[in-house]
Amino acid sequence: MQYYIDIFDNAEMEFSNEIVAHGKMEGSPFLIITGNDQYLPNYSISVMVLSHDKEKINRYYKQLIRDGKELMPLNSYPFSEWYAWVVDKYGFSWQLYTAWENETIEHHFVPVIMFAGKQQGNCRKALELFKNVFPEFTLSEISEYPEGKVKGQVMHSRFKLNQNVVMAMDSGVEQDFNFNETISMVIECDDQKAIDHYWDGLIENGGEASKCGWLKDRFGMSWQIAPRNFNDLLFKSGNERAIENMMKMEKIILKDLL
Repeated sequence: MQYYIDIFDNAEMEFSNEIVAHGKMEGSPFLIITGNDQYLPNYSISVMVLSHDKEKINRYYKQLIRDGKELMPLNSYPFSEWYAWVVDKYGFSWQLYTAWENETIEHHFVPVIMFAGKQQGNCRKALELFKNVFPEFTLSEISEYPEGKVKGQVMHSRFKLNQNVVMAMDSGVEQDFNFNETISMVIECDDQKAIDHYWDGLIENGGEASKCGWLKDRFGMSWQIAPRNFNDLLFKSGNERAIENMMKMEKIILKDLL
């Protein structure tokens, strides 16, 4: 987490221990968990960093590309005055996007979901799933590939999941990777009813339960369905059995946690 805090503006660490680090970058929450090399990051989920400041994009590019690599060079494109897609030294990918002068930026950090490999062409179906599961779902933009093997598939979509901006697309070219557990989306819930709602909605029709509040939806995307005060419950409640109890769970059951 400290690596990213040193790179991005207005970034801060809120909580950290040997297991988890939680912080914010320009108001967007990030959670990093200690893991192993069972799963490695790929480009199925990247983070788009949006700014009107071209020099800021240049600075981020120079820092992220160090010991990393470039997927799309820093240049002018039809969709952005100044843009690059890079992979940092840990293997996580970032799309650095300079917004047009009249373009509104709601969130400076936005997850971008790319349906590729076995999930190629499923973006539109995923949007329908999100619409059915999230009470506050709004789709603001969607466009299709006009030609080629991917004609009619989703080239770009922009939507909100409970006030959080997300983008999604089908890959424009053939890819050999799929979603894995390296990057997951976290849904913070106020009570057990909300946990039950998101868990049941995302796992139905082919999803898969995992441990500690994790699941995969029918497309293989990983989600963490957790109480909003999860860190406090696990690490600040004074109950030494909280983590032990959590490790036995699939879906989080609040009354059994403490």
